[in-house]
Amino acid sequence: MEIIELYKSKKVKLGDGNTTDDIISELCDDILIMILDFLTLKEAVRTSVLSRRWQQLWQFFSGSFSFEASYSRGLNKEKLKTERSRFVGRINKVLNSHQVSTILELRVSFDLGKHSKSYVDEWIGIALKKKVKKLELAFEPYFTSYHKLLYTCYRISKESFSCFTTSSGSPGTLFLRCLSLQYVGVSDENVEYILSSCPMLESLHVRMSPLLRDPKVTGSSLRLKHLNIQSCEFVQSIEVYAPNLASFEYYGKEIPLHVRYAPKLHEVCYFDPLNYSIPHAFSQLANYLPQLVSLTLNTSFDWVKIE
Repeated sequence: MEIIELYKSKKVKLGDGNTTDDIISELCDDILIMILDFLTLKEAVRTSVLSRRWQQLWQFFSGSFSFEASYSRGLNKEKLKTERSRFVGRINKVLNSHQVSTILELRVSFDLGKHSKSYVDEWIGIALKKKVKKLELAFEPYFTSYHKLLYTCYRISKESFSCFTTSSGSPGTLFLRCLSLQYVGVSDENVEYILSSCPMLESLHVRMSPLLRDPKVTGSSLRLKHLNIQSCEFVQSIEVYAPNLASFEYYGKEIPLHVRYAPKLHEVCYFDPLNYSIPHAFSQLANYLPQLVSLTLNTSFDWVKIE
């Protein structure tokens, strides 16, 4: 039963057969906040209507902050602009009202481009200051084609991930574990900077980035375990030197994959939508075939999974 339903029932039956008024609201704030952390952000905010006691408690929620598009596919550009303004305003209101020094996850999914850069940079800054562990930005455009994305997308910069310290004075990037960037401009230099400034990063997912060319995921001290590079059309090559890498997924055209060092690699997924490149994939990964537990090869003609 949801908290709101339980609260509205007013009378809660106890083990001795007696009843008491709203037993949940009689709990101390710390316990109520712990309960809120088991809810989604939307559910936590909804509890503010229960009573004056609950009105501000959601501001101490430290779970997953997920903001997703709720528009239909029938919007025109003017209505989309209005929806975008409301969406940005809602995120600003929630994040600026938040009272706790930590959050688990920040996920933003909407048609946001370069004109929203100042807002997105601010959200990233707030999340890093609050020791966010998982950050996902998914800015799929509503109207713009992929080829126009080069000129319209939000672009990550060094400033997006720097100069943000926690309340204890530590760099906020020290706590980031998972990073997913979709329809975001991420350059080769950005990838290298993110890897060097986020030493605890274990998962990196880059999808539909128009800026990626020859990314180098290299470093003897990298903790990265999962790497996923998907549908980045202008990528020409990928270089990997990652001692803790366990899984690698690549979705795209046939390119040189230079896996220099990955002793813990046991799972690979290779998807080529254009060519029948299974021989190419085998030759690229020849040195690692004996240690792989799972190898998935998917092309426009067929797919093969070897375990």
